[in-house]
Amino acid sequence: MAFAPALALLLVTQSAPPDAARALEDAGRYREAEPMLRRAVGDAGRRPSDALADAAERLADNLAKQARPREAEPFYRRAFEIRLARHGAAHPAVARSLSQLAGLAADAGRLDEAEALSARAVAILTAAGPDARLDLTRAQGNRAGILAAMGRGEDAYALYREAAATLQRLGPAAEAEFAVALNNLGSHLVRM
Repeated sequence: MAFAPALALLLVTQSAPPDAARALEDAGRYREAEPMLRRAVGDAGRRPSDALADAAERLADNLAKQARPREAEPFYRRAFEIRLARHGAAHPAVARSLSQLAGLAADAGRLDEAEALSARAVAILTAAGPDARLDLTRAQGNRAGILAAMGRGEDAYALYREAAATLQRLGPAAEAEFAVALNNLGSHLVRM
């Protein structure tokens, strides 16, 4: 029965329940999850919808985690365009897309573009109010990393601190995010 694990994987990828791709990604098996995510984009249809935007974003996340940013960027852009058209420029989902595009731009060395995109994302989420606080802290952390890469260490430090303080106030529900924010803050302090 040496073929049993391969057969099980084939059956999982053929049936592709919604969480099967996530389970593979959680196990670090991004390349194996990719076909399911590509299929989800196809299944979501060609007409702009929230489902298509979400599927495109999930595939882009997967490709980015595989260090394939050039392949990820069109899917992030598609998600952004759909969300912008459906929800308007001030919607938190649009801000999430902007933050993801900012991260890709920063990774590609396009820091001015990344800074502008991340500033828009933070502004949208700040205006969105308390329901967007968790997304805001993620966008602040992303922006802080961009500012640090641009040599603006003090500005980055202030954002890292603000994100960590907000997460601490959110309590146990944001415990894992708080740990990440503290790690980012500490790493930044070491580099300063």
